[in-house]
Amino acid sequence: MASGIYTNCKNIFLNRLITDDVSALLIDTTVYTPALTSDTSLADIPDAALLSEAIVTGKAVVDGEFYCDAITFSKPEANKTAGAVILFFGKDTLSASKLIAYYDDSADLPFITDGTDVVITINAAGSWIVL
Repeated sequence: MASGIYTNCKNIFLNRLITDDVSALLIDTTVYTPALTSDTSLADIPDAALLSEAIVTGKAVVDGEFYCDAITFSKPEANKTAGAVILFFGKDTLSASKLIAYYDDSADLPFITDGTDVVITINAAGSWIVL
């Protein structure tokens, strides 16, 4: 038999995403390159990379996968390269707002902003799968 994590445990790990406030940032990838092993909070992301912020809604955990609604970002500054979405916990101080995930593989990304609202689907098949 193969080693693995029980689906119930995966759901437990992901349920904080349901109970806590989760927000999303639209990121200019010409300004920010993620350091997934060392970046921990919003304080690690340059202000110039932050194009727009949105609240993540429609959150669900099903069989160890996290899902959410498409995210609407309000009027990011025009002529910027929107190449990624970052999800994070909280809206306290920059250092207290902990990073969750970096997405740059959505079919909606990358694109050049034009100053109008933008809707991004980060992954219709489930945003994360806890292995």
